[in-house]
Amino acid sequence: MPLKLIPPRPGKSPYWTVRGSYLGQYVDRSTKATKRALAKQVLEKWQREIERNEFRVAGEATFLSAAVAYMRHGGDKRPLKKLLEHFGETPLRLIDQASIEDAASALFPTHSPATRNREVFTPVSAILKHAGRDFKVKRPKGSRGRVVTRWLWPEQAFRIFEAAGKIDLEFSIFLQVLCYCGLRLSEALSIRCDDVRPAENFAFIGHTKNGDPRPIYLPPHLVSALAAHPRGAQRPGERLFRFHKGGSPLLPPGSRLHGRL
Repeated sequence: MPLKLIPPRPGKSPYWTVRGSYLGQYVDRSTKATKRALAKQVLEKWQREIERNEFRVAGEATFLSAAVAYMRHGGDKRPLKKLLEHFGETPLRLIDQASIEDAASALFPTHSPATRNREVFTPVSAILKHAGRDFKVKRPKGSRGRVVTRWLWPEQAFRIFEAAGKIDLEFSIFLQVLCYCGLRLSEALSIRCDDVRPAENFAFIGHTKNGDPRPIYLPPHLVSALAAHPRGAQRPGERLFRFHKGGSPLLPPGSRLHGRL
């Protein structure tokens, strides 16, 4: 049934209503117009929006509403200003891989793939997932930046630990665990306090890249470092470190460390 104007119902609403289908889009909505001529203009406007795939279904989630919900639940606000200006109230159903790539090109035309990934692809993916649209967002080629493998002499590593400790002691201990235990970033981030026994120089990694759990030896220097953990290393049920790969932890007030790794 094509879109039709339905006149006001006596004693009910004074507004004309548009009802029917156009290009597969069903509409049953008040025009908020009391005169037929104005209501017809609204109908024609909605037809043009449907043709451009811009018609908004009443009450449907938009990027704006999804971003607000994401921030209310602790999502990182920092990269969202430009994204909100670009997407605004675009319905979530219209945000796909192509529209995300267009946003990255428009907002960061001369920047590296790594910057586009950090400022557009990652936050948009997080917002969509939080809203329940968990489709896999393909990252731009080169989004991980240039991988550099470097050797650190002991004195260089010690200077890094010392500098990190001036910013955040827990971060310094985290770096020492990575260095002394030879762990991947994801492995170190997944360590639970329940799986660490400093008195026995032992820790346990339950989930590794190849799927097999493995024990970790804690050298005396690392045992001493863990003893100085600002929140303690023995917190049942909690992760040993508060950091998240590519995200932001709940930082204590006044912390200088953002927490993105």
